[in-house]
Amino acid sequence: MPNGYKKFLKEHKSSKGQTPSSEITNTIIGNEEAGVYGASLHIGGEEYTTFCELYCTEIFQKRQKEHMTERQLSDAAGDYGPILIDLDFRYSTDITTRQHTNDDIENIIYCYLESLNDIINFTDSVFSVYVFEKQNVNVIPDKAITKDGIHIIIGIKMSHEYQRLLRLKVLEKLPDILDDIPITNTWSDVIDEGITQGSVAWQMYGSRKPSHQAYEMTQHRQHTYSEETSDFGEAIQMDDRDDYKSMPHFIKISARFTGHPDFAIKDSAVVEVANKFKKRAPRNLLAVQQAPVTSQQLVQIDYSHIDSMQKLEDQMSLWASSLNSNNDYKNKELFDLIMILPEEYYGPGSYNKWLKVGFALKSVGEQMLLPWLRFCAQSSSFDFCDICTRIADWDGYNTGDCNQITELSIIYWARTSNKEQFDTVCDDTLSRFIDDSISENGSDYSIALVLYCKYKFDYVCVSPSKNKWYEFVDNRWKFNEEAVDLQLKLPTHIFKLYLQRSQETLKLIGGANDVKRHCNDPVEAARLDNAIIDFNSKQKAILNIMKILRSNTGQRGIMAQAKLEFYDQRFLEELNKNVYLMGFKNGVYDFAANQFREGRPDDYITLSTNNAYYPDNTIKNSALIRSEIIDFMKQLFPDHALCEYMWEHMSSVLIGINHNQTFNIYTGGGSNGKSKLVDLMSLLLGDYKGVVPASLLTQKRMDIGKASPEIFQLIGRRYAVIQEPSKGDTINEGTMKEITGGDALQGRALYGDTVTFTPQFKLVVCTNNLMEIKSNDDGTWRRIRVCPFKSKFVCDADYDSSNRLHFKINMKINDRFKEWLPVLMNMLIERVHKNKSIVQDCSEVLDASNRYRNEQDYISRFITEKIRSTDNEKDCIKKRALGMVFKSWYTLQTGKQPSKLDELYATFERKYGTYPKKGWHHIKIEDEDDDDEDIVDP
Repeated sequence: MPNGYKKFLKEHKSSKGQTPSSEITNTIIGNEEAGVYGASLHIGGEEYTTFCELYCTEIFQKRQKEHMTERQLSDAAGDYGPILIDLDFRYSTDITTRQHTNDDIENIIYCYLESLNDIINFTDSVFSVYVFEKQNVNVIPDKAITKDGIHIIIGIKMSHEYQRLLRLKVLEKLPDILDDIPITNTWSDVIDEGITQGSVAWQMYGSRKPSHQAYEMTQHRQHTYSEETSDFGEAIQMDDRDDYKSMPHFIKISARFTGHPDFAIKDSAVVEVANKFKKRAPRNLLAVQQAPVTSQQLVQIDYSHIDSMQKLEDQMSLWASSLNSNNDYKNKELFDLIMILPEEYYGPGSYNKWLKVGFALKSVGEQMLLPWLRFCAQSSSFDFCDICTRIADWDGYNTGDCNQITELSIIYWARTSNKEQFDTVCDDTLSRFIDDSISENGSDYSIALVLYCKYKFDYVCVSPSKNKWYEFVDNRWKFNEEAVDLQLKLPTHIFKLYLQRSQETLKLIGGANDVKRHCNDPVEAARLDNAIIDFNSKQKAILNIMKILRSNTGQRGIMAQAKLEFYDQRFLEELNKNVYLMGFKNGVYDFAANQFREGRPDDYITLSTNNAYYPDNTIKNSALIRSEIIDFMKQLFPDHALCEYMWEHMSSVLIGINHNQTFNIYTGGGSNGKSKLVDLMSLLLGDYKGVVPASLLTQKRMDIGKASPEIFQLIGRRYAVIQEPSKGDTINEGTMKEITGGDALQGRALYGDTVTFTPQFKLVVCTNNLMEIKSNDDGTWRRIRVCPFKSKFVCDADYDSSNRLHFKINMKINDRFKEWLPVLMNMLIERVHKNKSIVQDCSEVLDASNRYRNEQDYISRFITEKIRSTDNEKDCIKKRALGMVFKSWYTLQTGKQPSKLDELYATFERKYGTYPKKGWHHIKIEDEDDDDEDIVDP
């Protein structure tokens, strides 16, 4: 009976030159001395499953030797196989035993997984890791080496370009992890680069090199990633290794298997791969004819030798000549922009603005030190003897000290203070990028740079992998799905730029031809011929670019590159971060500067009140509306002190700092105006008002950092409301302290990255039923403010004029709210500047809060009701008597038995001192029975 396996191989054998190398799927390693003959195979589609079945039968059942390899899938194929790792250890020949242990393998795997976590966005998932080893090391005396190795397959789909990045990250850590393994080769040689980049074939399980041992599967591990803990946890060792010697399991350890879990790539990794591995055309951006210097040479400049403007200019020329990338040219443009800033930024009396320029340049990086010194040197008071002092100032700058001052600030200052020269700088940069794109015949990258240069102030990409963008429009940044608006500018606005260049070039061609027709000088005629050839070549490139700009395929290629150019890794972290800014339809109110102004890109605002701001003196009927609002508040809070407290509380929400570290509970019966006040604040604040699930306060403390859209949507909000929690809900005091104390929270938008942020909101609970609080510590209760809504809004039939808390209900009050908003905002802003967003407590709120505490804090209530201080030394309470009385009292109050007495005793020790052997003196139990005196501690 013919051998089915060998027959299959013969049918799929590829003769030299018959099959393109890209279609070869497998090779057999040949060795004439061992009687093994090599071959190339092309096994396509579903036939590969048949091949694997025949292979398993031949190798694992019939125990035949094979020398088969698999060609890895190419990234160009559009689908990816698993992560393949080939570790090749080489030792001196005096080593004859294995040097690595299972612990070392464990460390290697976790090193890879931790590095993977820097590259991909893991979700809750389970994936496999397979480990293969030979039975023994391979001692090769004639080469004076001992070889050993490990093959690892991580069951995650990944392209080779990201596997290359993974290899680099692992190489940074692995030498320290395996520092006790005495290899003679380098660590770069240990991790086979050919396997990583996909150019080297992978040894199939069960096969071997001729005259060598085969690798055997020694571990099959299942790893679980948890989003909640951001951790991989302990691996499970599977006891199913023999299953992988037959189908359908065998195919899962094939280098060509595409069924492994697939994860999204992190934006930072996309950019890192682009910078490290993707070639970009070199560009001569600056017409500076000095020899380039490296950034390292710039760092080593002896600044103390710069003692004149000429020497500083010489160093600036060297600095400019070292710029050779798009990012470098951004720095050159920033330098040009600071140099057009007026004297108010560097001259006499300019300290604050001068300092901000320094902060902005420092936020870009150390490479801006030299431009900073050149900027400073414009001042009439600048002395080169003080240059080391200026450098010390620079070194002391901490960009965190000046909120959100970045390169966008420089752009804004230059644009608003010197618009004409600002446009000139930008036009020069744009012209240079257009010239470069023409010289490169319209590569996607070069046109993307033109697009970036034209619209870099208006668009930001926040996720190249997910194609998420923001556009600056109407005084704030707005989410722009896939930047469709920006792409539409390619066949229109960008097209017009090249059309203008085309028209200019045609004029040059026509002019050159006119001159040539009247030229009798052969040398000049030849020069003109060459010029015309160059102009025609340029025109051809321009027309090609214009064609690309109006092609769907061309636009897609340009936008793919544009994502990387417009990408700002820090953008999302900066959004709505400035606690002193509030966005309006027509601008931004800056509470730190006490001014209303137009919105700026460096405000990083996406939120808005969705109302226009108007100064009070421009609002029609402002005085009348003020009177209506004051009456409304007086009806809600007839007690003057409570009314003042609520005014201050409402104004405090405009600033994103919880100075008082409190949260307010709006409480009272029905028809008391709670919901109307919340409605009014919601209309007033727009996006700055957030709705909070009750679970935020009631969930376990360990869950507070768990990524969730409910938490994510609270970023930048100033007023967060929990509406009517369920009866019996219990506040988790740890969570409450974190929120009110300004501790960082974590949230993640749907399909987005996790973002850590500091809460800016004042938390409000709106309820008829107060939530339960188990803790009785002062740290919990000092944060709670109960705001009683005592008024009752009733219909005419129920109105009692003798009841000062009764008010006739106005069924159309909501219709007035919209007209109130501009005036109310002015009233609250006035209070912000008066009280600095600090709320002064009042007795009504504190009394209500203390009553709440006594109701919830049974120990404090017990002390208030049952314990009396005395001057009598003989009065004392012993622990056992105290415990029995408290149990009896607690059961009477709640109908339950107290779970523990430890908290009771701890409270007494805090209040009355460490427990003495004979009991706490000078206190007694109110109305205690005579029998209690006879109870003693055992």
